[in-house]
Amino acid sequence: MTYSLLQTLRQDLSCRWKLVSAGPQGCECVAYLDAQTVMDRLDEVMGPENWQDHYREVAGKLYCDLSLRLDGEWITKSDSAIEDQGRDAADAFKRAAVKWGIGRFLYAIEPIQLKSLESGVDSQGQAHYVPVDELGRRIQHLSTYLNTVHSQQHLATPAQKEAIRRHCQQRGWSAEQLQTRLHRQQTNWKTLTQAQASRLLDELELVVAPAERLMRSA
Repeated sequence: MTYSLLQTLRQDLSCRWKLVSAGPQGCECVAYLDAQTVMDRLDEVMGPENWQDHYREVAGKLYCDLSLRLDGEWITKSDSAIEDQGRDAADAFKRAAVKWGIGRFLYAIEPIQLKSLESGVDSQGQAHYVPVDELGRRIQHLSTYLNTVHSQQHLATPAQKEAIRRHCQQRGWSAEQLQTRLHRQQTNWKTLTQAQASRLLDELELVVAPAERLMRSA
C-alpha cells in the first residue's frame, strides 16, 4: 500500500512555464509547479487529513517539514527555499515535496529556447523582449503553448516503445495491464513521453517475471 501511494505521488503533473531570460538572441523558459498543484496532489493521493506542513527558520533560511501519515505513522521530510528565495514558504514547501517524489519529473525536462521579438523598453529604458512562435507571433499564454510543443517534441521514441513491449512480453503482462500502468501515469500509448517511458522501463526492470520467481524459489 505504501509503495503504491509513493508511486502515485511521483506521477507527472501538468506543469507551468516561466521566462527566465529574454534578449535579442532569444528567450529561455523553464518548467515548474505551483504550490496549489502540489497541495492538490497530496489531497488527492493521501487525503487532507494524512499530510501536514510546518515551517521553521534556521540561520536565516526557511525550512518546510512535510509530513505524511503512512501505515498509521507520521514520517517527515524537509527542505529549504533556494538561496535567492531564502524566506519563500511556497518554494520551501515545493522542495520538501520533491523529497516525496512530487514534481521530481521536472528534473528530466530541459529548458526550452524560443525566438524573441523586441517590444518597447522596460522601466530602466532597456530594450524589452517577448517570446514569439516560429511564425514570429507573440506568445500570449506561455504555459499552454509550451505544454503543447513540449508534448509533441518529446514523445517516446520507437526504441523505447519496443523495449517496453519486450519487457511486458517477458513478464507476461497483458495489454490491459500495460494500459492500467499507463493510466496511473496519466498518459496512454499514443501520448507517452520520453521521460514517462524511461520511468516505466525502470519500473519494469524491478518487476520479477513469473518464470524468474520459479527459478529463484527452486
